[in-house]
Amino acid sequence: MLNFIDEFNESQLTSEIRRLKTNARQSKAQQSAISSYTVVPGGELSIQAAIDAVSALGGGAVLLKAGFHTVTSDINMKAGVALVGESLGSTAIIFAGPFSLKAAGSGAYSAGTISVTRGSDEVIGSGTSWLANLTVGHSIKIRGLPHIIASVDSDTQITLSSLYFGATDSGLDYLAAIFIDKVDIDKLVLVAPVLSAVVLTYADLVNISNCIIASPGMYGIQSTDSARLTFDTVVIDGAGISGFNAVDTDLINATRLLVASSTSHGFIFDNCSQVVLLSCPAENNAGYGYSVTDSNGIAWLVCSSGNNGASGINIAGASSDINIISGLSNDNVANGINITGTAARVSITSGTISRSNGAYGVNIGASVTRTTVTSCQLTNNSSGSINNNGTNTISANNQT
Repeated sequence: MLNFIDEFNESQLTSEIRRLKTNARQSKAQQSAISSYTVVPGGELSIQAAIDAVSALGGGAVLLKAGFHTVTSDINMKAGVALVGESLGSTAIIFAGPFSLKAAGSGAYSAGTISVTRGSDEVIGSGTSWLANLTVGHSIKIRGLPHIIASVDSDTQITLSSLYFGATDSGLDYLAAIFIDKVDIDKLVLVAPVLSAVVLTYADLVNISNCIIASPGMYGIQSTDSARLTFDTVVIDGAGISGFNAVDTDLINATRLLVASSTSHGFIFDNCSQVVLLSCPAENNAGYGYSVTDSNGIAWLVCSSGNNGASGINIAGASSDINIISGLSNDNVANGINITGTAARVSITSGTISRSNGAYGVNIGASVTRTTVTSCQLTNNSSGSINNNGTNTISANNQT
């Protein structure tokens, strides 16, 4: 069982992932049925003009013909728009300067705290000034999930468009914003040599698939204050900082997302929750393969992290409810799996292999609690199989 926070258990998360993928497929079909524009390399119609035109018609698809599309400004996605290449690997967007592909919401507000009650549509604020800062167009992100605001009733009360079924609680942090949603990016090669290739801010229900991001100047994909992101068959190679950087982002589902040869860490998750990674390799990065800080509900399923310049997986801060299942961490300069800070409830199971690393197979820090390491192969590590300085650690049936 994957132990996620409060209202999310394993079956609920699996259902949510299935729903996101279904929505993504339906979104693409609906967009194509509504309207589409085709952009050819060097043609009179620019990518941004086509996105704006499709958005004005209520959403749809912008189809890019094969070839090199050179752009000299940011590409700003709009809600309900898909940007689709002609075929896998044949359509490239070249950012000629300090530009990126962006999906950005607006109107963010997060002052004060909130109280919520399970089964109610009312949200009560403390220290909030909602009348001046929120509108019906806003959504409020509660425990990682955006909820649409139906009405702003006072400075300290709003009504949601649907009932809240999370845990009853008070004193919660929140984020309200006009989220950009239902954005699809498919079958593109993105080259952004100066800045990050893809930048997501206040974004919800974004699907990126069948893409190659080559040598971005900063991050391959950079996400802040976003939710419900899906990635399927994406390669990020040679990032100037890190390949994938998610901050304050929740409900991420990634399948076959490869990050290689970054000049810092491969993947970064900072204050994220409810993340599932399936068959996502982190290879040959200068720092950690995966860096996880102050995050909870992270699951690696059949993922690998190898030949990185530090530890394969580094779990730090107050991270909790972390599951590594049937993973592989090998030939990293430091530890295969390094658990530090006040991390709690880290589970490493089901045949996970941590071998041939420059330090320990698994290193557990002094303030770490309730780590489980069972049925794993921890062999040929320079300093040993397990270095356990934590409390309430369970280690059993491991090959060392």
